[in-house]
Order: sequence, then structure tokens, then C-alpha cells
Amino acid sequence: MINSGLGASQISAGLGVGRAASGVAPWWLTGGVNPALVTGAYRAKGAESYVASKSNLASPGTNVVTDDADAPSWDAAGWLFSGSEWLAIATMPVVYRSAIFVQYTVTSGTNGLLWGTFSGQWLWPNHLTLGVGYLNSFSLPALQAGNLGVSGTDTYRDGVFDRKTGGLVSTTGLQLGRLYNGSWWYRGYIEALWTYAGEVTADQAAAISAAMAAL
Repeated sequence: MINSGLGASQISAGLGVGRAASGVAPWWLTGGVNPALVTGAYRAKGAESYVASKSNLASPGTNVVTDDADAPSWDAAGWLFSGSEWLAIATMPVVYRSAIFVQYTVTSGTNGLLWGTFSGQWLWPNHLTLGVGYLNSFSLPALQAGNLGVSGTDTYRDGVFDRKTGGLVSTTGLQLGRLYNGSWWYRGYIEALWTYAGEVTADQAAAISAAMAAL
């Protein structure tokens, strides 16, 4: 049975249809982004099941989220990490001009990463004294819950430009809930994740962030 919390766009996407019956673009195409560049769209919050939450809605069967014995728990609020679990998207391409946006809620702790790459870069929502960490640089204040994004050398806090950063280092693979070497474990929910093989405009960043927050 389809979860009543799912909108028409997600039901359409699950059937392999790019748009909802109403003609409205699904959330991962909000703001007029290029569909061909959307490498990942994952909705953990409100998904029909844990298995469904790991599916790439933008391109089913590609860049699938994988897990092992250290998988987080899952409920209607999303993937719940408690400081020793992680997920991986081993095939995810990350390039200098990529964009990565994540919707989340921290439940405890100040030393956990929302995601990390195999090149050693990361997104840290709430460092104890330095605030939000974007790819090894920080911006005050911390953000306990909301949406954080990186697009090329621009960073976004709840859809609003925050600061410049050095840009992503090209690599393959993304880990959720920790750094690739098994450190800086996250405690909290990850509700949605969106990845893009290019940069977004400020207006597109605001639109994607708002769409993710509304899930």
C-alpha cells in the first residue's frame, strides 16, 4: 500500500514517470534544474519503507544507497543515526562543480558529519564552537536542523547563500553519517539528500532547499 504521506510526484516517480499527473515537476527538479544533471534524489522522511528510502528517485537503479550491519534505523522521520551507523553511495560522482544539499535534524552531540567524501571533505552542521563546517571551512552559528548545501564554491544555509569555500575535490563515493575513515559519527536524522553534477543558481538553491524542507 502506498504511504498516504507521499505526494503525486513521488508516486509518479516510483512508476518511472518524470512528472506528476498534474504536470508539476517532482521536488528534485524544483527551480528549473537540468534533469540530466541530477545524480541523486533520496527521500528518507515519509518514504514507503526503508528499502524505498534508499532508492534514487531521480534515476532508479543508479547511485543506490547501500548499507551493511552498521545501517541506521529508519522511521517516518527519516534515517536515524545514533553515532555508530553509516550509509554509502559508492558510485556517486563528486566533482569540483558538484552540488550536494541535505535536509536533517540533529538529535544530540556536536561532532558528527552529515556526509563525507573519500577525498576527506565533509559537511558538519554543528561544531561546538565554530558552527557549520563546509568542506573544511566554518561559518557561525551552528544549525541544529534545516537544510545545508554546497554548490561549487558557494554554500547555502536553509536556501540562503552563506559563504564561499574552496569547492569539492573530485572523487567517487559519498558516505552519510561519518567521514570515510570511520570518524566524526553523526547523531540525528537525515531526511532527504539531493546531488547534482553541476552548480545551481541562488534561486535554484532556494527552491531545492524549500522543496526538501516541505517533504
